[in-house]
Amino acid sequence: LRAQAGHVLVLDFMSSWCQTCTEALPGVERMAKGWHAKGVRVWVVSIDEDRADLEAVLKRVPVALPVLMDSREVWFKHFGLSAVPTAVVLGRDGRVVAVVNEPPGSERYEDAIEAVLRRTP
Repeated sequence: LRAQAGHVLVLDFMSSWCQTCTEALPGVERMAKGWHAKGVRVWVVSIDEDRADLEAVLKRVPVALPVLMDSREVWFKHFGLSAVPTAVVLGRDGRVVAVVNEPPGSERYEDAIEAVLRRTP
């Protein structure tokens, strides 16, 4: 995470058994491309216990974003999350500036990230 200092980082928590999560992956990738020039980086974080479940999803819905495993839900619990999909937005200083409990690709999700960008120099 320290290597991302200076960027807004969106950690998009998902799982293979969450249909909303898997269906949203292409939209998350599209948004990530659009935000890249604004200094936003998006990582997908899977809470799947079995990597094979995640890999099966990524075969069906490939993405070019970094995809991380949090199978023991260390980050998930660290951020106090209780459901997927949920995005944690870290400001350029690495601090949590928003937790978005909206499906990726929804207008509220995009609005929440844009609001962070407006108030994060």
